[in-house]
Amino acid sequence: MQYIRQLLDEAAALKTEEMLPENAPKKELQWADRLLGTVPEDVQRFYYLFIKKAKAINPRTVQIRHEAELLEAKDELTPGKELELKNELNRLYNQRDMIEKLFWDGVKESVPGSYAVKHLALRKDWQVVEETSQPEFSGSLLGSLLAASVLGRIVGKSCDDPNCWCHL
Repeated sequence: MQYIRQLLDEAAALKTEEMLPENAPKKELQWADRLLGTVPEDVQRFYYLFIKKAKAINPRTVQIRHEAELLEAKDELTPGKELELKNELNRLYNQRDMIEKLFWDGVKESVPGSYAVKHLALRKDWQVVEETSQPEFSGSLLGSLLAASVLGRIVGKSCDDPNCWCHL
């Protein structure tokens, strides 16, 4: 419960200059999208908080994995140390997932009719839409984007689009 309060406080304390337009959704409204509404500014704060936390979490998750690989290569990865590293990774992933959940719950609470929608998505200018065509990602959109970013950093590859999430 303490962590949720902390997240709420952090989101409320975000300064306008931290809510950068280049981090806002950029995808244009698609022909098959059904517009439901727009994300209010107070809920947008959780989106920006997610990005801020992801930028802090990504390097740490890569560092943890690297540490585990080094210890394993030297045959020094004890069960206790492995458990400690796995716990820290899971804690970081849980924090990321909690922020994402707070954001999407805020969207659903503030955009009428969105609880019944199976594939919610964001579009440019904070438009909330129902994707009626095949979604680009299955499952959690922000989680998928973050996973792609982490994977890109682990394998050392990324795409050529500087606006892509793999460059977080």
